[in-house]
Amino acid sequence: MILNFFLMLKRINISFSLKERDYIIYDKTGSDDFSNLFNKQDVFVLNTRLAHINKIYLSRKIFLSILKNIFKYRLKENYLIAIINEINPEIVITRIDNAPEFWNLAKYFQNKIKFIAVQNATRGDWIPLPKIWGKEAHITNYVCFSEFDIEAIKSIKNIKVQKFFIGGSLRNSNFKKEIKKNPNKIITEKYDICFISKQDLSENEGAKGRRKQLIDLLQKISKYIKKFNKKIIIASKRNQNQKEEDFYNKTFSGSFFRISWRTDPFQSYEAINNSEIIVGLSSTILREAYSYKSKILCCGYTRKPKYWDPFSNFNYLDDISYDNLEKKLNLLFETNLDEYYKKLDKKKDYYMQDIDTNNFLKKLIVNKAQLL
Repeated sequence: MILNFFLMLKRINISFSLKERDYIIYDKTGSDDFSNLFNKQDVFVLNTRLAHINKIYLSRKIFLSILKNIFKYRLKENYLIAIINEINPEIVITRIDNAPEFWNLAKYFQNKIKFIAVQNATRGDWIPLPKIWGKEAHITNYVCFSEFDIEAIKSIKNIKVQKFFIGGSLRNSNFKKEIKKNPNKIITEKYDICFISKQDLSENEGAKGRRKQLIDLLQKISKYIKKFNKKIIIASKRNQNQKEEDFYNKTFSGSFFRISWRTDPFQSYEAINNSEIIVGLSSTILREAYSYKSKILCCGYTRKPKYWDPFSNFNYLDDISYDNLEKKLNLLFETNLDEYYKKLDKKKDYYMQDIDTNNFLKKLIVNKAQLL
């Protein structure tokens, strides 16, 4: 790490000036999600990944801070502590809620600076907590999707969250704000089924693992839509690529289908917003579909522990033969939306709170006394 740090110094600029700001966004990755929350002049984006760091800040205060903690923390964390001290923000916020480095910084600045982690995904990667992350995760203030996440996280012994806030999905909130700003940009054509794809489909690993599951499921769905003359939109996780496109063209040949490539952060939400049934393997975005007037079918080839699976018996299928898939899809099409909600194990807001997350965060920041 030390060698990488000094090699990095050779290729980046050094600045001896760093202004104080009210807010810091930890990590450039995901920082665009806060574009509706902060004015640019009030916020500093703290690059934390070597690939993103293009400037090193040096000052007497930063030097003394690093010197003070030189034997207590790793060099990178020590430097980030010094930067945060120099900027002296009221709040540090991140979308990278599973970053151990962020947890450590929050612990260091406890009772001095407010740290907020905003949930970015359903955190199945916390079962169990990877050893490389340490023995225990420590999150000060956690804005999570829903009550489901609170119960799920509390069931894991080595993850400690001091204070939960239920704030819904920030990306959902941003998409709905985008609809209001630019209604002409949104897909208007309606579809019977939206399939939420995954990156694995375009990888060169052969028919194994999750890619094998995706291929199997898509082939069965293709058979279904051809038999019942349904329209499908496929929400890809990648930009347009030949391998994935060839697979869809071959699989859905002779049926009405459209591929929605990942041209912007909202393309999957557009597809969900205009489809009656959303189908896919377990994923965060499949869960976010609870915020739309759509019915969900999660196809689980491997069942997760019950406390970490946000899909109920009615919108979950684990024995994925074609006959079972056909019966389940027919049942969902026959069930109106109100009846669908009643058949879920719990109310849909339990699985994904449908609120304006931007407004929620704004109020939380203004009334920061409720933060630890």
